Amino acid sequence: MKKATPLLLLAAVWSAALVSAVALAYALQRPVAPAASLAEVFGVPEPPRLAATSTPQREATNTIRLSPVVIVGHVAVPALLPLRPRDLSEMRCSTWQDLTQGPVGQLVRYCE
Repeated sequence: MKKATPLLLLAAVWSAALVSAVALAYALQRPVAPAASLAEVFGVPEPPRLAATSTPQREATNTIRLSPVVIVGHVAVPALLPLRPRDLSEMRCSTWQDLTQGPVGQLVRYCE
């Protein structure tokens, strides 16, 4: 009985996996049904359609017409100074210290 319980559990898990795989394959092979609109689902009425008017709308009296304006911007690029390697005498450096990580016996200096 003790050996039958794990085998029964294993068979149940595998059969559930196979059934879900078959259900997924069936769902993916079905033709796609057109989705209902939200108005049909929630019972919301459609907004009223406005009749197209053939007469142009009159401009409001407080409308100001402006000519088009083109805005042009320029970015000033500062002149970059050429970089030169600094000499160790210009930097404040610590004494030679052993590496905290890496090969033993290697030394390093920390400079600002």
